[in-house]
Amino acid sequence: MVGWHDELNSVKLWQPLEIGNKPTVSVPIAGALRMDLGKVPAGWPYEYQWSGVTRDAMVDVGRFPFLSANVSHLLGGYAHMGIDVLDVAGNAVKHFRSSTLQAGGVTFIDLSSSLDPAIYRLRLRLIVGGSNEGCYATYTWVRFTSAKDGERMRSDPNFRWIVEERHK
Repeated sequence: MVGWHDELNSVKLWQPLEIGNKPTVSVPIAGALRMDLGKVPAGWPYEYQWSGVTRDAMVDVGRFPFLSANVSHLLGGYAHMGIDVLDVAGNAVKHFRSSTLQAGGVTFIDLSSSLDPAIYRLRLRLIVGGSNEGCYATYTWVRFTSAKDGERMRSDPNFRWIVEERHK
C-alpha cells in the first residue's frame, strides 16, 4: 500500500538544494523529473560534481516506512536519495541515505528499524552527481510504502501493482 507519494509531474513542488551548484530541472514528459548538471567552470576544485532537489513531506512512518524512488535514466554519474527527520523548529535531527545507483533502477531507504512508528516531518532529497563534463538523472516517482510492499519491491521492482492499491 502506498502512503505519501509524488509522481513527479511538476517541478514547482521541488526546490534546488541550497548549494552553489544547482541543477537545471525540467519535466520533459509528465511523470519525469530530470536534473542536469552541465560542464563545470574552469578552476572547479573537485574531482566530481553533485546537486539535487528537496521537498518536505509529512509521512506516517508506522504505516509507510519504506521509501523508494525510480530513476529511469542516468548518464555520466550516479543518483541516490537522502532524508532528514525534522524537529518542530525545522532542524534536522536524523539523517538517512539510500544506496547509490550507477544505472537506472529503484533505490530504497527502510526506516522501519530506525524510527519509532509515528508521523514525521521529513525533508527528502533527490540527488544527481558525477562527471565534471556533465551528467543527468531522471526520476519518475518517489513513494513511501508499507514494509510488506517495500520487501515485494526489493524482490521485484515491477512496481505497477502498488499504484493500483494506493487507496485501499
